[in-house]
Amino acid sequence: MFHLRVLNTRILPVYMFRVLVDWRTWRVLITGREEDLDLLDEGWELAGAYRSWREAYRVAARIADAHDMVLEWYVEEAAP
Repeated sequence: MFHLRVLNTRILPVYMFRVLVDWRTWRVLITGREEDLDLLDEGWELAGAYRSWREAYRVAARIADAHDMVLEWYVEEAAP
């Protein structure tokens, strides 16, 4: 699911935005924040990682719509 790119002997993650799902509370989160990966330890699941916010939104919206879940994101991260 994650791809890595080697540049100048440094390994950099290619993806910026992740879609996290919490089936217990029926929530889907789009996030570009690294600290939100701690949610995985709290039972959230990683549904995917994407290069753009719009791409992550499309996937997250499909999941939320299909399962009648709440879709959440950070306003400052949203693509105009």
